[in-house]
Amino acid sequence: MLEGCPNFHRVIDEELAKKYSVTAVKHSAYVFPWNDDLLGLRNEINARWRVIKKFSGLAPLKYEDNTPKAGVVDRIQVCLYPPGAGELERHTDPFHNQLTFISGFLSTRGEKDSYDEGGFYVIGVNDEIVDFEPFVKEGDMAIGPATVEHGVLKVDSSYSGPIDWYGRRGRWFLGLYNNDSDEVGKRETAYRGKT
Repeated sequence: MLEGCPNFHRVIDEELAKKYSVTAVKHSAYVFPWNDDLLGLRNEINARWRVIKKFSGLAPLKYEDNTPKAGVVDRIQVCLYPPGAGELERHTDPFHNQLTFISGFLSTRGEKDSYDEGGFYVIGVNDEIVDFEPFVKEGDMAIGPATVEHGVLKVDSSYSGPIDWYGRRGRWFLGLYNNDSDEVGKRETAYRGKT
């Protein structure tokens, strides 16, 4: 995320995932506020994001007009965790820019053209995995303290066919982040959980 960075997408397979602070196998698209809003969704997303920012103690418009030179930027991520591969390691989010994780659910486990196993979880008080998927459906948003350990259990782990990085089937997710840009030296990223 350097000054002038375009919107982009990236397939992050098991090998590429090793280069990140937290292992995440997924196909992600990243959208930044300084670029054109080609889908016309930014206003809808920002209307909800502003409420969450205020709830977590930030000014509703905080970071919204920043570019990477300012240090902290808003970043929208749309992500597919494909069947047989998609997963996200147990971790906590950095909380120095935003106090919450923000998860938008763009699919519902068990629905047609979705997925049947795995998905979003949080770690409970007794260090147990709490499956969060039964409590949400497509269109829901969840927020929680950034310090709560969470992740995504492998989506459809029993699937043995070819991995379709560009398909429709799988777990779809919308993430809203206030990230340190790569213009920041020693930027803070997610932290691995206990595993």
